Amino acid sequence: MPATAPSPTSPLAQLPLSALPLACPVPREYHAALRAHAAAYAGAQSWSRSTFELLITLLPYLGLQYLALWPTFPLAVALRVRLFILAHDMAHGAYFPSPTLNHVGASLLMPAAAYTPASFWRRTHGYHHLHVNDLDALDAGWTTAGYAAASWPARAAYAGMHSRAAFLSGVVPAAFYFVAQQVAPGVNWWEWAIEVLVIFAHTARGTLAWDLATATAGAGIGMLLFNVQHTFRGTWRGRSSLSGDWDPVTSAVHGSSLLVLPRWAAWVTAGLEFHHVHHLNARVPCYALAECHAAAGAWFDGVPRVAWWEAVAGLPYCLWDEARRVVARADEVVVKKRRVRVSDEFGGLFE
Repeated sequence: MPATAPSPTSPLAQLPLSALPLACPVPREYHAALRAHAAAYAGAQSWSRSTFELLITLLPYLGLQYLALWPTFPLAVALRVRLFILAHDMAHGAYFPSPTLNHVGASLLMPAAAYTPASFWRRTHGYHHLHVNDLDALDAGWTTAGYAAASWPARAAYAGMHSRAAFLSGVVPAAFYFVAQQVAPGVNWWEWAIEVLVIFAHTARGTLAWDLATATAGAGIGMLLFNVQHTFRGTWRGRSSLSGDWDPVTSAVHGSSLLVLPRWAAWVTAGLEFHHVHHLNARVPCYALAECHAAAGAWFDGVPRVAWWEAVAGLPYCLWDEARRVVARADEVVVKKRRVRVSDEFGGLFE
């Protein structure tokens, strides 16, 4: 079957289709064209589209917040997730044509709708975009070697936080959203104030349990999506300092997933399932990600496609085996019984 040609206006149209499928790592001579293709959509912000997408999400969300009825729980959670994804785009400066409105929108929506201080998100998520899949950074998770060298309490904690039971019960999402990111250095007092106002409003109406439950469920779905976008069987990781095989283009194309979703779920994720495009250029608005992907033709055919249910099935695969270059489960690691130092692979992430 012949490869689909990219859009004639794309920089990728100047490259030979005989180069496909793209090798891994992506050859350096193709990096500039792939980046330029995504960059062409980084200026696709639209007042009409951004306003429309926000209104059809925010207005129903506010309505359900006012009603706070348990039968609306699934829809309320879905709207929370979608609203956070739009706010995530604003934090990247990608959503509205106005940089000021992007900044203000993210600063208000993140704490109000997701109990997430925007200052914390910008700092840690910015780090993620700079170092995703780089084993020499703090963003890529533990390796099997690091896990084996850790103390048993550290191993138990790391494996436990990636267990399906801890995740799906809401323990991990609640601990991260309501504790870890709240006490992180650099959070502004007014971000806490917004969250406290939301809590007081629901407390006064007797609906706090509903609000915290929908927020926890939304946080859980958000964390599952975040995890499966880079941690799945078939992903790619490298090192920037030792072997020198890590590069951001390969990380985007071979280390990011194209999440295959039902149509209703794709509405909730607002285009972020095309995560490879997002990592090629974070300024592409979420409502232009699908178009950017399609315009690349066969150049994105090699992006790993991941079924939606793998977001849960893949949770235990929380380690990277450098020898086999695959994700691995904690129970696959043989730990030698000897005195060791605690692994510090994640130390300093929130400093």
